[in-house]
Amino acid sequence: MELRFPKRFLNPRHRSHRARGKGSRRLFSHLGHEFRLEDRRLLSTVGWDGGAGTLNWQDAANWSADVLPAPTDDVVIPDLLGEIRILITQSTVVRSINSAEGLGITSSGSLTVTSSSSQVTGELALSSGASISASTGAVFTASGAANLDGASVYATGGAVLTFPGVTSYTSTTSSVLQATGSGSAIV
Repeated sequence: MELRFPKRFLNPRHRSHRARGKGSRRLFSHLGHEFRLEDRRLLSTVGWDGGAGTLNWQDAANWSADVLPAPTDDVVIPDLLGEIRILITQSTVVRSINSAEGLGITSSGSLTVTSSSSQVTGELALSSGASISASTGAVFTASGAANLDGASVYATGGAVLTFPGVTSYTSTTSSVLQATGSGSAIV
């Protein structure tokens, strides 16, 4: 069913279109009813396209639309030719990640997933001093080989991090394994 409204209702200068209060605006008013648009945060999927020709996560040209993934984005890294390891060298927060390729997190880098289900099927290699975190009920699985030597792993708010392919974990004086909150786990 298609709704049609008289042009006066769609005219932005018509008094029924004026905004009232922060974050709300009238779309139209008819027969004593007001119809408003609500604020929405649209989640998006950002894909690796390798456009920069580097393996650096922080190089915007490597991502679709040449924009780095934001904390509300779902990240997808497809299966590329050969064994590839994309390097995270800074603090990185995304909603979720699904990667068919390897990820390397350097000592100055960290990866946090905030919700939904995430999976890395390629090798996961965390340098000493790096960290990986999941929060707010997120589920992160590194199903490929995982080297966590000297790294820190955090699960909070019911999040679960699973490393079935862990090949190595050596604790250092600065590394932490921490699960806090009901249902949080590191497996």
